[in-house]
Amino acid sequence: MLLLTGCVSLTPSTEAPTEVSVQGWISQSPLAAEDEVMATGEVTYFDLNLIELTAAEQPFQNYPGYWRATLPADEEYNLVVDGGDGYYPALYRGRAPTGDALSFPIFGFNAAQIDPFFESLEEVIGVDIHIGTEDLVHVWGTVDPDYAVAGSEIAVYSNDAAVGVFPFFINDDGVLEQSVDDDADYFFAFNLAPGRVTVAFEEDGVVTEERYDCLGGEIVSAAYFRGSR
Repeated sequence: MLLLTGCVSLTPSTEAPTEVSVQGWISQSPLAAEDEVMATGEVTYFDLNLIELTAAEQPFQNYPGYWRATLPADEEYNLVVDGGDGYYPALYRGRAPTGDALSFPIFGFNAAQIDPFFESLEEVIGVDIHIGTEDLVHVWGTVDPDYAVAGSEIAVYSNDAAVGVFPFFINDDGVLEQSVDDDADYFFAFNLAPGRVTVAFEEDGVVTEERYDCLGGEIVSAAYFRGSR
């Protein structure tokens, strides 16, 4: 259904928009059920100099957890998703589309869901994960399911120093298993210093990387990294 209000031009505009609307659901965590959405806290976009661009809003009273923001078109941004009490802040990096669009899947980090997972992960990797510490940063990475990145090809740097990376894949039984040469589905890095965090992988001599500027206490959500397929 198309609602026409006032005067509407029937000739499509050839001018690129200067602002675009980005909207979508935000899950409580990457482990949340489909109906467990984040309806509290703040969702804030910053430019690459960490100057606030805009704060997202929940425009529909009957649909809590559905957020919308207006951004400069085709501009890179930092996105902080913080559900408030009981959440750890998530940090994303992205680029606004050139037209109105649904956002890629975004999630917060609900402590009640994330803490037990990290506790079980500690036993597997043999590292104490100091989650919730304001002077440390962690990385939760997701590889785009349509692409392939071997665990051994993923690197994480904290202020230009290489740190330990823990890649995992989902085996045939649906269980996370550590990956080295196998294609990774997820990768993690823990207990990093605030500042510049860089996530990268190299394939055929070509390096793909994303940089995140962290103040401390965030979980970097390195979402949908891509290799070849």
